[in-house]
Amino acid sequence: MTVMQMLRKVVVAAAIAGIGLLLTAPAARAQTYPTRPVRLVIPFPAGGATDTVARLVARKMGDTMGVQVLVENRPGASGNIATEHVIRSAPDGYSAIVLATSTAAINHALFRNLSFDPVRDLLPVAYLFEVPSVLLVHPAVQANTLPQLLALLKEKDHRINFGSQGSGTTSNIAWEQLKRLAGVDALHVPFQGDAPLFAALLAGTVQFGLATVTSSVPPVRNRTLRAIAVTGAQRAPSLPDVPTVAESGFPGYNVTTWFGLGVPLGTPPEIVRRLTTEVNNALTQPDVMERLVAIGAAPRTMSAEQFGRFWRDERDRWGQIVRESGAKPD
Repeated sequence: MTVMQMLRKVVVAAAIAGIGLLLTAPAARAQTYPTRPVRLVIPFPAGGATDTVARLVARKMGDTMGVQVLVENRPGASGNIATEHVIRSAPDGYSAIVLATSTAAINHALFRNLSFDPVRDLLPVAYLFEVPSVLLVHPAVQANTLPQLLALLKEKDHRINFGSQGSGTTSNIAWEQLKRLAGVDALHVPFQGDAPLFAALLAGTVQFGLATVTSSVPPVRNRTLRAIAVTGAQRAPSLPDVPTVAESGFPGYNVTTWFGLGVPLGTPPEIVRRLTTEVNNALTQPDVMERLVAIGAAPRTMSAEQFGRFWRDERDRWGQIVRESGAKPD
C-alpha cells in the first residue's frame, strides 16, 4: 500500500468517525439532560393564576426529571423584562419562559420598539392552559350586572377607575374591546398582575377591573369583591352563577388568556422534545387536572409543532384586535 493510499484510508476513517459522533451527540445529550435545576421564568408577580399553575406543573416535572424545576418571578414592563431575559439566556434547556397571550401575542403589536420578537427568538415547547377573565367591582359600586355598570360609566365618565393586570395584558385589551362596543370609557390603571390588582380593588383605589377567574374565585366567594361578568364564551365552572359578557348584551364576545412554555432559539430539538413530554405528562396527571379545573383553568396538551402553529395564529389575531381597539401602552 502506498503512502497516498494509507493517507486516504486515514482521512476516510476519520470522516466516518466524525459522522458517527455527530449522529450520537444528540442522543447522548438527551440522555444526560438535565443535570441541574431547570428554571421556569414567569413574567408576573407571585400569587396570580400563572404562578399557581406553573408551580403545580413544575413540581410534577421535577418529580419525573429528577432535578428541581424552579419557578422564578420576574414581573415588570408588561412581561417584556422576563421575556427578553429568557431570550438572552443560554439555549441549553435550563431556562424557559411561561408565555401568556399578552407577552407572546399582544406586546409585539402594542409596543413598537421592542428589541426582540417572541415568535422569532423563542421556540415553542408546549401549551399549558387557558382561562377566562372576570369583571370585578368593589362592593361600594352600585352595579350588580354589566349593563348597570355601563350605565354608571355613562353617567360618571372618567370618574370611575378601571384596573387591569398591566398594559398590553389580555384584561387590558379585553376592556378596550368592550368599552369600544359599549361606547363608554374609564381611566385605566395598570398593575403588575392579579395580586396587586386585587389589593387596589379591595382598597377602593380602583372601582372595577378584570382579573383571571383562577385568582378571582376566593374574593368572590368570600364576598369581598363582586363578579358581574365572565369574558369567555361559556360560564366558568368555578363561578357558575356569573353570566358571560355575551349573555349580558354583547353576543359573540369571547376573550380568554392562554399560557404556554417557550425556550431560547437554538435549544437542541431533543431537549425541546423532552420538555414537551414532561409538560404534557404533568398536565395529564389526575390530581393536576382536578386542581386546574377546580380553579377555572382548562388544560390542553399539544406537540411543540401544534403549539407553534397555534401561537402564530394567535399573534396575527391579537395584532388585529390591538389595532382595531386603538389600545396604547400606559
